[in-house]
Amino acid sequence: MMKLYYGPGACSFVPHVGLEAIKAATGEDFGTQALRLHKGEQHAPEYLALNPLGLVPVLVVDGKPLSQIVAICDDLASLPAYRTYIERLAAVPPVAAAIAREGIKLDTYQRK
Repeated sequence: MMKLYYGPGACSFVPHVGLEAIKAATGEDFGTQALRLHKGEQHAPEYLALNPLGLVPVLVVDGKPLSQIVAICDDLASLPAYRTYIERLAAVPPVAAAIAREGIKLDTYQRK
């Protein structure tokens, strides 16, 4: 199971929405852990073991942490479950699908 470590104001919304899209397409759940940045939780030893720089967000996939938003979004966009979600969007009017993709912004980072 994937786990997203997130915090308010830390570019965490986009990968969170991407994970929700995957869950909607497949039913595959994911874990989350909120970090209270104002309390410095991103500098706790447990978190620094995942990301020595203390950056937020971090997505842990198969025990491996990804810490850069572009890398996280690229990884999510490459998953078959995300492709399934995008295919479902194709069944709705094009403008609605474009608005959904714009909101998720993962299509910007899809691998070619």
